[in-house]
Amino acid sequence: MNKSQQMKFESLYRKHVNALKRQGKAASTMDVYARAVRRVAERFDCCPDNLTQEQLEAHFDALVASHS
Repeated sequence: MNKSQQMKFESLYRKHVNALKRQGKAASTMDVYARAVRRVAERFDCCPDNLTQEQLEAHFDALVASHS
């Protein structure tokens, strides 16, 4: 990601984590959800809000295949 995309990701990531806190999620749940967002961003090297449904489905299909 370029600097602009990284800044956008960090802003959205903070909002995501704060929303999880407001919902009263357990720390372990917040960690798992936040890690999923970081992993998808790393895999595609872009902010997840720019990904298509097909890209997300392929990512999670690959995770299921590799971890099941």
